[in-house]
Amino acid sequence: MADHTQSPRYGRRTLTDARELRALAHPLRMALLELLFVEGPLTATECGERLDQTPANCSFHLRVLAKHGFIQESEGGVGRQRPWRFTSLGHEWAGTSDRPAAERAAARSVVALVRQRHAQYVDDWQVRHDNEPIEWQDAAMLAHNSAWLTAAELAAIRDETQALWDRFRHRLVDRATRPPGARLVQSLSEAFPLRGVLPPAANPITEERDFDA
Repeated sequence: MADHTQSPRYGRRTLTDARELRALAHPLRMALLELLFVEGPLTATECGERLDQTPANCSFHLRVLAKHGFIQESEGGVGRQRPWRFTSLGHEWAGTSDRPAAERAAARSVVALVRQRHAQYVDDWQVRHDNEPIEWQDAAMLAHNSAWLTAAELAAIRDETQALWDRFRHRLVDRATRPPGARLVQSLSEAFPLRGVLPPAANPITEERDFDA
């Protein structure tokens, strides 16, 4: 069981319990956790106002997150007016075949939800793109890369990319270290070996009528 009294850590928490992963694999709980990363500490009422949910619904799901150590009570307030804060700056788990089947199934549910949430953010960015400052339009990226690599080389890319992001993790907690003009940025990176070129999806995202012949 996680220590619910700890202060927020700069590192990532390793999840090895299927119950923890299942607790995380819920759209509102994922959104609540993201909200506490960005704006916390917040009460259930404040979370409800920002996510268009009732305080009672947010309170229930916040308690589920707290039960599994993802968040903890902060100072001040009582009942639904108690503020909550996160307990770590990220989560990781092993997806290898030697893990229990229940854990791997729960992890797949979390990954599916993370992808869904990221797709929401990408869609929102596409809507806002042309109205954003030109420097942010230029800095944003959608990168698609392919290369012939060994497993060790792929692992090195993974580790070096994470190390770049880790240089800035302290800013999630220490607001005083955020330079002027800094904004919250999100990235989702995936890299894996292919078995070959797949045929087009049965339900493509973009229909042909969107393009000139």
